[in-house]
Amino acid sequence: MTTTNQSSSGRRGCGPILVLMIAIAFMTLGFVFGAGGLYTFLSSSDDGLDRLGLAPELPEPATESDEPAEPYALAYPLVETLSVPDSIDEEMIRTHLQQERALLKECYLEELERSPETRGEIDLQFSISGSSGDVTAAVTRNNYTGSEALSDCILSNIRQEWSFDSVDSSGVVTVRFQALFLPLTS
Repeated sequence: MTTTNQSSSGRRGCGPILVLMIAIAFMTLGFVFGAGGLYTFLSSSDDGLDRLGLAPELPEPATESDEPAEPYALAYPLVETLSVPDSIDEEMIRTHLQQERALLKECYLEELERSPETRGEIDLQFSISGSSGDVTAAVTRNNYTGSEALSDCILSNIRQEWSFDSVDSSGVVTVRFQALFLPLTS
């Protein structure tokens, strides 16, 4: 007769730390592939922007007497990537990012004049003074566009132009988000 000797202290299976590490790894991969998939979808699909409700209103075609038409471009803050602490109203930040799309697009159009193939994502982070609502610092965490000039223009606008309602805190609040930049052809 064969017996199996298993002690009660010889547990088998994954420990909670290993399970947590695996979950974090899969969440990170999901985020990376999700953002990359969105970028691939938007850049390769003819109607991808329409289906997602992101298609810009295109100006009327220029006639010979009109000035040259402004190039089409999409500068879109990916509010799905927004990371804000609990001490600030996330909806206020989302609304502000949507309202500031014009400043992002302005920087992007300047860059497209220099380098028409510029495209990709920029991962941005800025800090807000809790007492005043002023932006105290702004940095680029990752720049997948290859354009330092685009990043510098955006950071300058964030530092000089952006301001928020105070959050009744003496500390500093750090906000992080990604922005997508794509040239559009007519």
